[in-house]
Amino acid sequence: MIDMGKIAYDVYREKAGGRSLVTDDPLPYWHDLSPRVRACWDAAALAVAEFVGSPSTWRREEEEYAFQLGADSNQPDSAGEDS
Repeated sequence: MIDMGKIAYDVYREKAGGRSLVTDDPLPYWHDLSPRVRACWDAAALAVAEFVGSPSTWRREEEEYAFQLGADSNQPDSAGEDS
């Protein structure tokens, strides 16, 4: 079974340079997270997967999002909140 929560967390951890973007503390590896935190990542990843639809659309959506972000992926989202 694909562990989408782990995939999402691992990508987040990698993109954040292994450090919290809020506190600059080191981010733990997936296996060091509490079961509750892992369950939250699983739920978030599942919600995204259900929203996006079938896996065949994921790559297209990701490419479109990357295009919209352009070179600067540190811009706030459209609501003006930091991601």
